[in-house]
Amino acid sequence: MNLYYKNKETIAIKLWEKKVITRTPIIITTIFILAASNISAACNYPKKNFVVPAGSNSTEAEMIEVMGKVKTYQADLGAYRTCLDDELKQVSPDLEAFADIEKMMTVKWDASVEDEEMLAEDWSAAVKAFKSK
Repeated sequence: MNLYYKNKETIAIKLWEKKVITRTPIIITTIFILAASNISAACNYPKKNFVVPAGSNSTEAEMIEVMGKVKTYQADLGAYRTCLDDELKQVSPDLEAFADIEKMMTVKWDASVEDEEMLAEDWSAAVKAFKSK
C-alpha cells in the first residue's frame, strides 16, 4: 500500500513538472506583454473630435474654428510621441523584450505621424477649396 502512494506522489510530481515546463514560456510571454502594455499605459493616443470641412461651402468662422482644432490635435500628437520617447527611455536596453517593446513604440509613433500627415493633406485641401470660392 505504501508503494502505491509513492507512485501516486511520483506521478503527481511529474505531472506538476510537465505543467510548469509547458506553462513557463506562456507565463514569461504574458509578463512581457503586461510590462509592455504598462509602459505605454500613460501615453494615450489623442482623440480627433472634429471633422475637417470641405472648405468650398464653409464659412470663415468655421474654418478658423477648425484651424484651432487642427493645431491643438497636432500638438497633442506631438505630446503623444514625446510620451512614447519618454516611456521607452525608462525601459532598460538589457531587457530581453526590449526589441519588441521598441518595435511596438515605433509602430505607435509611425501611426501618429501618418495620422498627422493625412490631417495635413485634408486641411490643405479644405483651405485650398475655401480660398477658391
